[in-house]
Amino acid sequence: MSRPNDESGQTMSRIGASGPRAILIGPMGSGKTTVGELLAARWGCEFRDTDHDVEAVAGMPISDIFVESGEAAFRALERSAVAAAIDLDPAELRRRTLIQAGDVGPAGARELLTRIRHHYPADLASAVVVELCAERPLDKFLAEYAMAYSMIFMPNYGDKGQMLHHLTEAKRWFDDIPGKDDEVWRYFLHRELLKAVLDADPMFQPILATAEKPKE
Repeated sequence: MSRPNDESGQTMSRIGASGPRAILIGPMGSGKTTVGELLAARWGCEFRDTDHDVEAVAGMPISDIFVESGEAAFRALERSAVAAAIDLDPAELRRRTLIQAGDVGPAGARELLTRIRHHYPADLASAVVVELCAERPLDKFLAEYAMAYSMIFMPNYGDKGQMLHHLTEAKRWFDDIPGKDDEVWRYFLHRELLKAVLDADPMFQPILATAEKPKE
């Protein structure tokens, strides 16, 4: 594969012509869409954002999917959308050389590569899976907290164990925020609707304890 010509600004035209492509994975907020759009513009190819595919199938924004059906339902839709993007006709995929595949993790990345190699001829099976990381503590904190908070609008609050997991992760990332203020954490955890759910179940006592004011 030829490299881009930085001096002339020419794109990697062979990517679109011969079929090599990249698949971007990573957690929410890691920049998959931003990076994908920039690379597609640089390479002169199309970018397929499977988040849009999920929303089209569900008929609602992703945030509403989490609220109405939960994370498991979203992940199932996401897996189907990624599979559909990979299973395009090879001639079509030549024109869509970048795919945003969500937060599939290392195991999911291996599965994606296996699927590609089984589905396409050798000249089209040279995909690269690129994992992007969202390591900014504030972004990770907000993402985990939003996941937990959305669950209070689900029937029976969804999976309470999963809610506790998201809150625990939110606290872990909150503690890594430079200059963090414990009063801010108390504010988030004590928001009226959320705190009513947490107070009603003993399993949430450990996370509630993290927002207690130190005794003088």
